[in-house]
Amino acid sequence: MNKKIELYHYGDCGGFDDYNPFKVYAGEGIPEVLYLIGREKAYTLTVDDIVLKLKCDKELLKEHLETMKSLVMIDEIDGYYSTKFTIIVEDDLEAINDFSKDVSVKLADSIISKQEELKALCRTLSCFNDFETNELLYHIIGCMILDGSAIEELANQGYFRCSKEQVDDRDYILFGFEKSALVDEFSEGILCSCNNYRTDLLSFVSFGDAAGNRNDFFRFERQVIKQINQMKSSNNTKQSYLNLLQNHHKETGLKCAHLIMRILNGEVHENEYKSDDDLYLEYLQSFNYIEKKNQKYHITVPVFLEQDMGVIKTIHDLVMKDVLLHLSEAFSKTHERLDISSVKHGVDIKEILNEMWHQIFGHVNEALVIKKLFKTPDYFEGEGRYLKCIEVL
Repeated sequence: MNKKIELYHYGDCGGFDDYNPFKVYAGEGIPEVLYLIGREKAYTLTVDDIVLKLKCDKELLKEHLETMKSLVMIDEIDGYYSTKFTIIVEDDLEAINDFSKDVSVKLADSIISKQEELKALCRTLSCFNDFETNELLYHIIGCMILDGSAIEELANQGYFRCSKEQVDDRDYILFGFEKSALVDEFSEGILCSCNNYRTDLLSFVSFGDAAGNRNDFFRFERQVIKQINQMKSSNNTKQSYLNLLQNHHKETGLKCAHLIMRILNGEVHENEYKSDDDLYLEYLQSFNYIEKKNQKYHITVPVFLEQDMGVIKTIHDLVMKDVLLHLSEAFSKTHERLDISSVKHGVDIKEILNEMWHQIFGHVNEALVIKKLFKTPDYFEGEGRYLKCIEVL
């Protein structure tokens, strides 16, 4: 079996049309083509080389390569090809681990040294009396800060990119991983993945590893969309249906958000709800955001209110002092220490460092779980490890 690249993205790739990189990626043999180009030295493979290795149709390959060039997924000079987005293969893992390990240990130790101050701040949160401090810090530091506000601040300060203008005025960054057991463990096994389903009122959030499909709003909707895209129907029909479905998802999410707000405001008895609400309440229960006991509804996850944002900002400021201290030193030596294939292909170093930051803070989160500053996330077969919360906007 030929090795291949699994494609991911930050940002919004838009509709499933000719400007969406996942459309050409869905072409026969393209994951294998990307692996071959990304794995070899830059500008060493030609069309004939790829055809020889993959036994694929030459004309169709040339068409796909031209499409990927137009979307700046690859580059070509005199018939030789190179990748233009971050691709991680097995051969890169040792260098990446060496690069991220030292700064991860230092950053985790620095955060641990502030644990008493962090715990004291948590006591002022609106949901403190209902949840353990280590669960609250898991969400606040692990997700909201390291995978949220820290990324925004680090990008604004020029450490890496989290936004990139693409063809057709789209904004996304691509990255890919070799499909292998070693790389899967590397890319999916650490705590650096936030699923955020945002409505006009609040966000349904889960945070954990990426080793499965979580039972949450965001992942369930993505699975439905993926299944529809894989159907053997016309692209126009699928896209039209998806537009209708996404409107339905939006309406359902907002209805569920309204129900959460009603429960927060004290409407907890089942008699306070109409029959029209029942399906949405059942939907919320299926994701374990709420439960019903003795004819009363209860929210089962931490809820962070607008009044908590000041405390969370204070925690952010505390953590960011350590982040900036340790990251500036590590990132200043990138070209010396990060000898990986994407660097050799000339991929924008600030795109590569976006993925390196995820590796760093993922290992920080793992260390903070081991040291018990964070709660150990629940494990679900086929879904991975994660915990949920709600953020009121």
